[in-house]
Amino acid sequence: MSPSSHGRGGDRLYTVADMARVSRIRDLQELLGFSLAEVRVVLDTDEVHVLDRVRSEFRAGEPSPARQRELLDEAIAANDALLARLDDTMARLAAFRDERRDSAARLRERRRSLDSPEGTAPTRQVPTR
Repeated sequence: MSPSSHGRGGDRLYTVADMARVSRIRDLQELLGFSLAEVRVVLDTDEVHVLDRVRSEFRAGEPSPARQRELLDEAIAANDALLARLDDTMARLAAFRDERRDSAARLRERRRSLDSPEGTAPTRQVPTR
């Protein structure tokens, strides 16, 4: 992450928004096991940019009530779209997890069959014609 600015001695200076982004990155990495590349895909979406822009505009001053309504409508739409994207991602992760669980069960069963009294796996019968 590039610093927002630099101090006199060349120190890197980060804003509160920068630190919040780092926190989001860490959460995605730890909670979902995402790589940095996967985190970038999530955080570089239009929805996240809209939410960041709305947050910045609210913090920059007191927008008029009409503008607040516009901003909140934008934030709601962006947040709903982001939730849908995350739900899709989580559904794909759940499907992958289920595949892995099924594979593990098949592998364990095959391993148990090797421990049968005969000491060999059951043979498959080849159909004849």
